[in-house]
Amino acid sequence: MKLRKLKLVLGVLFFITVCLFIKNTECLSQNTSREKVTDKNFQQLYADCYVIKFSNVFMMADSKKIIIPIYNGTYGDVDLDELKKFQKSKADILSSLIFYSKKGKLKNTLIDFLNFYKKSLLKDNDINKPTIIGGEGDSYIIWYDFVYEGINSSMMIHLLGDEKNMDELDEKRIRGRDRTIEMIEFNSKADNFRVSINIGEESGFKK
Repeated sequence: MKLRKLKLVLGVLFFITVCLFIKNTECLSQNTSREKVTDKNFQQLYADCYVIKFSNVFMMADSKKIIIPIYNGTYGDVDLDELKKFQKSKADILSSLIFYSKKGKLKNTLIDFLNFYKKSLLKDNDINKPTIIGGEGDSYIIWYDFVYEGINSSMMIHLLGDEKNMDELDEKRIRGRDRTIEMIEFNSKADNFRVSINIGEESGFKK
């Protein structure tokens, strides 16, 4: 009789253990599930330019996993290491992003882009007042320094500028640190801008 009860108790304990294991496995699977990488949600253009259509990219920084939201992303979540398996060069993915706009609407798209990141990466920044806005040939280079998840980081935006507007700012002696997004105009024929998200790396222009 005692042996039968012991077997019954052991059987119940085994059943409970199996159920708990299955439940934990399911939870772990749900927590680590990510969208599959395809040509629809990840593309490499040229040698060092990437289009990401995922909503969020998960990456490790400062020994912790952080989430990088992606502007106009609609395909769910992905791990950065998973994207690296599909890249054709060693260019840093988050430092080589490209975003497209309708021609003549580049400034509107940029402002929408900045408003999107005001909810996350740039939540403590005045998006109209970057760290610095510099000129390089016919392009504007815009830098933001920010702190994200306790990590000093930066964002660089590179886009074609309007040469007349650039000359006017120089003539008025409005230098990089004093320029705002409202002051600048972009090339009306341009249809994209490039972005570098640098987690753990400051711009070097921060006062």
